[in-house]
This record gives sequence, C-alpha cells and structure tokens, in this order.
Amino acid sequence: MRNQGILHQIKNVAGVRFSKKEVESLVGLDDEYTPMAYRKLKAEVEQLQEENKKTKNGYKKNHQPNASDHRRIRMTTVFKVIGAILLIGTPGSLELDNITLYEAVLQGLLGAALLYGGIYIDEIKKAL
Repeated sequence: MRNQGILHQIKNVAGVRFSKKEVESLVGLDDEYTPMAYRKLKAEVEQLQEENKKTKNGYKKNHQPNASDHRRIRMTTVFKVIGAILLIGTPGSLELDNITLYEAVLQGLLGAALLYGGIYIDEIKKAL
C-alpha cells in the first residue's frame, strides 16, 4: 500500500510508521469510534437506563389504582349519561315549546360535549 501511494510513511521516524488518521480512514473508522468515545457512550447509556428506570418506577408509584380512580371512572359514566339525556331530550323540549331554538342548540352542544368528553377520558385511561 505504501508503494501504491495509498498510505504515506512518516519520515524522520525509526522504522516503518504510518499516520494513525490515514490508517483509520482506510479501515473506515471515524474519530467518534475511539475507545474513549466508546466508554463515554457506554457511561451515557447506563446513566439514561438508570434515569429511565427511576422514571418508570416513579410513574408506577403515582399511577397505582386506588379509590379515586374508581370515582373518576364513575364520573365519566355520569358525564356520558347526562350528555346522552341532554341530546335525546333536546328535540322533545323544542317541540313542546319549553325552550327556544337558541336554548336547544346550547343544550345539544352541552350534551355532545359531555358525551364525547366522557368517551375521550375513557380512551385516555385505557391508553395509560
């Protein structure tokens, strides 16, 4: 390789020596793959794994099922039931002239918001 001009011999040094960077570039190694960089990366991975473990443990401690979770689940059911009653009752109340069209629109929007809000909260709880 020296005779072909691929590697250049370092002059004024005893023996046959080549530049470390030339050899590494020939082999395909970059500067980031040095033993020191490997140790740094390994230490960073270990630190991130420990941090991840602590975060998971903290999340598990804060999200244990307890009585308040059951109350929230029941509350979303109440939201959905009230929303459905408001939606179902809107046309009848409007037909009986108990409410105006404006009030019917507001009642329908409130019913839809409660119904879909309860469903959305249930989906979030399932995802966790």
